[in-house]
Amino acid sequence: MRVALQAGAMKPAMVELFRDAYLPISQNSEHSFDGIAGPHTVRFMKSATIPEEVVAGEYDCGITGEDVIECSGLADNVETVVQLYLSRKSDQPIRVVLVGQEHSVFPVDGATVYVDIEYKTFAQRLKQKYPNIIVKVMLGTSEEKVRSDREFAIVATETGSSLKANGLREKQVIARSSMVLFVQKGLAGVERNEVEELGWLLSGVVNARGKVLIKMNILDNQKLSGILPILPALGSPTVMPLAGGGHAIETVIPAEQVSTLVPALKRAGASGIISQDLHLVVL
Repeated sequence: MRVALQAGAMKPAMVELFRDAYLPISQNSEHSFDGIAGPHTVRFMKSATIPEEVVAGEYDCGITGEDVIECSGLADNVETVVQLYLSRKSDQPIRVVLVGQEHSVFPVDGATVYVDIEYKTFAQRLKQKYPNIIVKVMLGTSEEKVRSDREFAIVATETGSSLKANGLREKQVIARSSMVLFVQKGLAGVERNEVEELGWLLSGVVNARGKVLIKMNILDNQKLSGILPILPALGSPTVMPLAGGGHAIETVIPAEQVSTLVPALKRAGASGIISQDLHLVVL
């Protein structure tokens, strides 16, 4: 299967995602565009070209942001197979926002809005809503142009920390965007099945992040009813009888809850408590 992947700042996250899905990407060098991931061939490319390549049939599937697909004008020609909630710094969706100086007010007649050419579609929509603004499309980092209270920029951000560090504040959220695995609309048969199977593995990696598997024994059956309500679970805990009496329990929990949950379980009567890191959680 041919897979188009996003290059640039997202490349390390893509490489890590495939590695954790037991599909390590093999390349001749770290600067190479092409690679092999298990039975699949992959190519890293500029995000804006990925929807075009997939719709044209050059690749069976692609991974890029929902914002990229929308701005390509090809959203009606593709289908999302799975959302990956994957970004450079976190597992939170990227926000496309309008930013300005800390004390500036938007909208204001005659305001200038700078936008990278990849987000031209969002700027055009803003212009339709506020016809008295001036839109300037450019190549490169648009927020650097914001130097007065009448200048604004459309940018993508994850945490907003870099914007605040440069004295900028969000004025509007224009869109929210997750990374998605997508295909050309109407793709069916063996090719569609292969993409779906890849999607299960990749989403399983994302689902597993920040979670652990907790196992324990409850030797006193009378204490079982007091322990089950303590357990958060992905679905519900698995409870199995032990050969010598009592029960074994296992469940998936957020990793940050381990330090408080384990003492509570021990005090409630659990023993043999084990935590295991997870690599895949396929729902």
